[in-house]
Order: sequence, then C-alpha cells, then structure tokens
Amino acid sequence: MKFILGGRGSGVTTDLVLEAAKFGGVIICPSLAQAEYAKGMAKRMGVDNVEAVSIQDVIKNNVLSHYPNAKIFVSDLKCVLWPLLKEYGATGDIETVSASLYMSNRADSCHAE
Repeated sequence: MKFILGGRGSGVTTDLVLEAAKFGGVIICPSLAQAEYAKGMAKRMGVDNVEAVSIQDVIKNNVLSHYPNAKIFVSDLKCVLWPLLKEYGATGDIETVSASLYMSNRADSCHAE
C-alpha cells in the first residue's frame, strides 16, 4: 500500500491518476463530482485505462462488481471511509487512522482470522 500525501493543489490527484494508470485501476472518490474530476483529469492526461467512482455508488449501486480483481485507489481516505462507516451505523467522527508500514498489498492481509 502506498500513501500520497499533499495539500490541496499540490498534485495529489494527478499522482493518484498516474498510479492507477499503471494498473488500469479504479479510483474511489468521496463524491460524484470528485469522481468526474478525476475522470476528466485522466482524459486530459491521455490516460484511458482508469475509472473513477464515488463511494456512494460503491455503497448503493455495488459498482465495484463491474471491475472484478481491479486494483483499488482511494482519493481522500477519511472522506471515503466516513460514508462507508456511517452506512453501517457510525455516528462519531474519524479521529485517527493507522497503517502498517509493512502492510502487504494483498487484500487478504487485512482480514481477521
């Protein structure tokens, strides 16, 4: 897992699109407007193998089922995670997120045993 950090206007979305382009990945964005922005940016960059979807479409319309085994890229982790947690009953706020520096890229490395 790779983290791209930066403030607004620092090129984070550009870097995310370029990373997703390496794998033909799907970018999950906090909103439909941000997904459309990412798609437009990919198009302007000449990248045609990247899809961008909103977290709302992931939750309500199961859009990730259209991209089996796709590499997933998350734009703005907190803003994508919050609607997902809220869908399952969370009412507080996300205060801290941790990540292992040695985390495997394999999806099954996150599953509880």
